[in-house]
Amino acid sequence: MPGWRYSAGKKGVNRVTVFERPDATNIFVEWWDSTGRHRQSLRKATGEPVTDRAVAIEAAKIMAAAQERHGNQNVAERLGIPTSRTLPELFVRLHMDKAADWSEAYRRDQDRYRGFWEAKLGAIALVGVTAGTVERIAREAYAAKPNTRGKVLRYIVDAFYYAERKLKWIEPRHNLSAVDVTKPKSTSRPYTVEEARKLLPALEAVDWRAGWIGWVACLTGRRLTAIRTLPEQPGWFTDLEDYGVLHFPGETDKARNTGEAVISGTALALSRRARKRYTVPTMEEAQDWIREAEKAAGVPHKAHRSWHGFKRLYATMAKGHAGRDKQSGTRGDTLDRVYVQDERDPKLDLAKMLAGRLAGQ
Repeated sequence: MPGWRYSAGKKGVNRVTVFERPDATNIFVEWWDSTGRHRQSLRKATGEPVTDRAVAIEAAKIMAAAQERHGNQNVAERLGIPTSRTLPELFVRLHMDKAADWSEAYRRDQDRYRGFWEAKLGAIALVGVTAGTVERIAREAYAAKPNTRGKVLRYIVDAFYYAERKLKWIEPRHNLSAVDVTKPKSTSRPYTVEEARKLLPALEAVDWRAGWIGWVACLTGRRLTAIRTLPEQPGWFTDLEDYGVLHFPGETDKARNTGEAVISGTALALSRRARKRYTVPTMEEAQDWIREAEKAAGVPHKAHRSWHGFKRLYATMAKGHAGRDKQSGTRGDTLDRVYVQDERDPKLDLAKMLAGRLAGQ
């Protein structure tokens, strides 16, 4: 005589059956999917076998509903009909599509931000995530760390932008563009033009490689690590007699973009030397060089000012120039927001003009 059994869902669509076997004390479950038939012991999340028929019936209903959702989603995809995707699904797709182009350090950061949002929001539908919700969660979690708050917000905003523009999973009204991303505040300090004029020859005197890094940083706005390790890359330098071209590979760029920078003068002469004989210095060596050069040039040492001070100088001196962004490999709005320093001369000109007008001149 057949044992007890219960079926949920429709045959051929999402049928799930739970049943008892005469030779066992627990209940079994059976279902079909694209890979064929599956039959196994029905167990709780704790791993314990299910023996209660009422529990088995509820499990069958839940599984059948999940099978139906999955089937409807597959059909919708084939027909090009939008479906309600979840946050974990977006993250899986985002990392699958983009992780190959990320550096190891960047990948670790992205994985950490992903874990943060999955822990806070769970398997929520993308259309259920609002700007106010993510802002509140990030603000509460990182009240004392605005820079970190900005990074975790930027991660989820970029993910939703990808869902809208690339994957077409959501409409523009759900893309979290209304999120107010906290802008990271740079703590670096710039070198002035006068300080750079003293510092560059002092760097050359300490070590010609230090002078090369300094000159290239001033002329290109590139980061220390990108310049320091550049001669390791094949085809890194093209010598065109009166100027040279430095070819920066994606591996040296924070955003993993390739790019070219044009150099001349002392930077060109030292690049020719680097092409013949160059040993990549360590970060510690580079930091020692600039400290020694500051001391020799009489340039005061300031906290949070190092090689990045040259990038800030570049951003300021090149402001308004058409080639500034491509030369540095950094977006113009980032250069203006983060790196351009506060200049005194324009303020002085303004003060003189206002003073003259007030004096009736």
